Amino acid sequence: MKIFFFLKTYFKKYINLLIIYVFLCILTNVSSVLLPHVVGNFLDCLILSSNKAFIVYNCFIYLSVNVLIIVTGYLSTIIYTKVQSNIAFEINRDVLLHIKDLSLLFFENTSSVYLNQRVNQDSNIISVFCIHITKNVIVNILMFIVPFYLMTMYNKGITIILLIIVIIYIIIYSLCKKPLYNRNLIFKETQNLFFTKLNEQISQIRFIKINAVDSVFIKRLDDSFKKYFNVNLSYQKIFCLLSSLEKMIVILSQIALFILGGMEVVNNNLSVGQLTAVSSYFNIIVGSIGYFFNLGKSYQDAYVSYNRIEELMTMKQENNGVKEINEIIEISAINLNFQYNNKKVIDNQTFTIRKNEITCISGSNGSGKTTLLKLLLGIYVDNYKGNIFYNRTNLQEINMKNVRRNLIGVAEQDPIMIADTLMYNITLGEQIINIDNRMEKIINILGLNEFLNSLPNGFDTLISENSTNLSGGERQKLSILRVLLKNPDVIVLDEPSNALDNISRQKLIDYLNNIKLNKIIIIVTHDIDLIKIANKNIILE
Repeated sequence: MKIFFFLKTYFKKYINLLIIYVFLCILTNVSSVLLPHVVGNFLDCLILSSNKAFIVYNCFIYLSVNVLIIVTGYLSTIIYTKVQSNIAFEINRDVLLHIKDLSLLFFENTSSVYLNQRVNQDSNIISVFCIHITKNVIVNILMFIVPFYLMTMYNKGITIILLIIVIIYIIIYSLCKKPLYNRNLIFKETQNLFFTKLNEQISQIRFIKINAVDSVFIKRLDDSFKKYFNVNLSYQKIFCLLSSLEKMIVILSQIALFILGGMEVVNNNLSVGQLTAVSSYFNIIVGSIGYFFNLGKSYQDAYVSYNRIEELMTMKQENNGVKEINEIIEISAINLNFQYNNKKVIDNQTFTIRKNEITCISGSNGSGKTTLLKLLLGIYVDNYKGNIFYNRTNLQEINMKNVRRNLIGVAEQDPIMIADTLMYNITLGEQIINIDNRMEKIINILGLNEFLNSLPNGFDTLISENSTNLSGGERQKLSILRVLLKNPDVIVLDEPSNALDNISRQKLIDYLNNIKLNKIIIIVTHDIDLIKIANKNIILE
């Protein structure tokens, strides 16, 4: 099966624990098969004998078997939790690693909530399914063979009833399989979209409050729920229909067993204890048969999840070259063009940006300044026409992930901060050489002293989710601090003076002039003072 082939690597990693888990499950279930025999003997002993010692003996056996079941059940649950949680997480992690290398355009057109929930849900479903099937197939084969053998020893008529049940069950499942799969697929997609709309009621709270659009967003939620409700109802109808038919077959079969078994007791072909054991074994066998045919339903569910994961894992990742560069001397663009949703954003741009220079990119709002930055950084690597070169090597041949990590620093106009400490956000977990000496100087340039002194825990202060305990200006200053501390070959600043007062702005200008000798500095700005210090100005219309 494709699902097992996909999970082969993950299973190999935990094979020893899986073997122990399956062994414990077999031991638990085989022990449970002994209980009907013990109970049957106990009843026959009460009816046919007055031996009190035998009663105590049976109680001891009954207790011992149940203790064994409890212990093995506990251990198997702990092992299962450990294996399933790790496998699901690793699938989730690998899918995220893959899709993070898709084009940024994909994420700009996809809800992050929907995507995260989809990946997490599907990872758990296929890991649970495969672990359960590994254990349950073996266990249920044993739970069919052993009781079936014992039942044929008691009465062959009961065996015939069992065979009739199997045939009826196969027919029912065959009729329901395809519509169940189709409704399940639609249900999962609709469910994820509904949770996306549910999440935006909170995630977009700032927008909702500013624009007073509570009713608009509630209507979006209501419409999404109606669709989700109708799809869910359709799915549950066919699912419940199949489950109800299963239950009815089992009930009618149990009645037939009571009639047939009761007649055998009356005719002295079975004892009461044996009938009790036969009834229990019959239910065990029906459960085993039910598992194998319900396996089709759980397989359809898992197969839907597998197909959705496969869809993500087969999406083409953006190109990332293999050539490594250790220094950036110049960046050039030749006949560079870029379209977004069939709208031309960058039109036939040709220029060269060199070390020892400050280059400004200016233009009216919507002219494509930020888009041009992303293109130069290799973010839309597969989506532009023309050429971009680093040191006269085509950008598409270069390992741009390593270049961005090691040689480029970007301070965005609306930077993102991580829910972690202030120091972690400044260093991103990296060790920066001579951080104390340079940090004090840059903090003074950016006018961050007062802000930092006001923090209760200094650099250990936690930044909240969505940076709600920071102003926009503070976030932008911290972003500039992060870039300047990194000290990369290429410094990219997007509207840096927006967050600065006049004194800090002049200090930053002086600092940039002092460090430009060994740097490429690119500034997106409307600020005349920053444009004046530029060696080159790229104007976008």
